[in-house]
Amino acid sequence: MWYPVTVPQSTFGGGFFPITHAGIPKAERISTEASYLMKRTFALVALLAALGVFVKLSVKEGPTRTTLDATVANEANATVDPAEQLLAKYPDPVDRKLAERVLTTYRQNALAIERTDGIRGLKLLDKLDLEAIFLYEKNTRPTSAASATP
Repeated sequence: MWYPVTVPQSTFGGGFFPITHAGIPKAERISTEASYLMKRTFALVALLAALGVFVKLSVKEGPTRTTLDATVANEANATVDPAEQLLAKYPDPVDRKLAERVLTTYRQNALAIERTDGIRGLKLLDKLDLEAIFLYEKNTRPTSAASATP
């Protein structure tokens, strides 16, 4: 085995001169062998990690056919419109009119706000418009500072 080595001008006239493995200093041979072993070890670790993930995913049981059928059947039976449920909660004509007005303008946000704050939240949504949605989203999302304190 030989390595191309550039030799100084004083020795052999300079330039590229191939020498054998015996001519390479021991420190260079060790660092070359160590980097080869490190690369090989890293490749082995990556392979074992990928194998572990593959085994874990292959062993994990998926949903069975009966649970899928039951889920589909429940979804088919639950075709009740959430807006109709919300309107049914408020038989009072004033509250019902307010709920209808807010539902036509802010359907999804109105449903979410009513779920947490009830008719009071719908009244605020009617008065404040988009500012109420901003306040709702700001105050319902957990912040990192709030979760960090015990």
